[in-house]
Amino acid sequence: MRKLVIIVAACAGVLFAARALWATTWAEVEIQCPICKTQVKVMEPMSFGSYIYQWPSRMQLLFWPTTDTSSLHYCFKCHYSAFMGDFETFPTEKAGLLRTKLGKLKAPKAEPGVHKTAGVPLGFWFDAAELRYRLLDKNDSFWSLFYRVKGYHLSTTGDEEGAKKARQKALGIVEQLLVLTKSSLKKKELLVTRAAMLYLTGKSDDVFKVLKEATAIQLQAEDGLKEDKVKNAQEYMDAVIKQLEGHVEKGEKLPQ
Repeated sequence: MRKLVIIVAACAGVLFAARALWATTWAEVEIQCPICKTQVKVMEPMSFGSYIYQWPSRMQLLFWPTTDTSSLHYCFKCHYSAFMGDFETFPTEKAGLLRTKLGKLKAPKAEPGVHKTAGVPLGFWFDAAELRYRLLDKNDSFWSLFYRVKGYHLSTTGDEEGAKKARQKALGIVEQLLVLTKSSLKKKELLVTRAAMLYLTGKSDDVFKVLKEATAIQLQAEDGLKEDKVKNAQEYMDAVIKQLEGHVEKGEKLPQ
């Protein structure tokens, strides 16, 4: 019995060490809301490693820290919301208009225990953030990412209907971008994204066809992809495709 306990303890120690090696760390900081000037406590990343690019969210071409709810900051006083790195800055000349729009949002009553958002549903945070970004004329690539991130987080909180709506919006944008892109890397990425969004919105019939098209693309050195990076990028994207194909073949829910 003692030997068994020692073995189990040793295995647990190895597992803990492995998890620690794959960990990310955050620290609480205070930043100022640019709309109402309230000091807001938020979490910001302190450490991480390249292992984040191996996490399952890569099948949606989503990567940490956007996959952590702490990457979206929110002011509980005026409802201003934005992704980390964007939160503290907003054009002064548009602040009044945004505050008016935020004031018209129907703020939900706080419910203790709702995810990690101090009682305010995460979907509301994204609704508030969307108002901010709409005033900044963001491009389609941004909105594709925005709605995919929104869909990801709503799914993790159990709001599958909201997640599906967000992903349908992302899918529509991705399909528009595919018509316009000439970059081999961007097209491969968009096809993988399209396949994932099709699968996650229940439109599985074309997924394998889209993934086959993505697999056939051989990356070329071009803007954003230097000659010495082509091989690694090709291998990485092909691995993502195979991983996604494996889940689709089994009809499995994509791990978050």
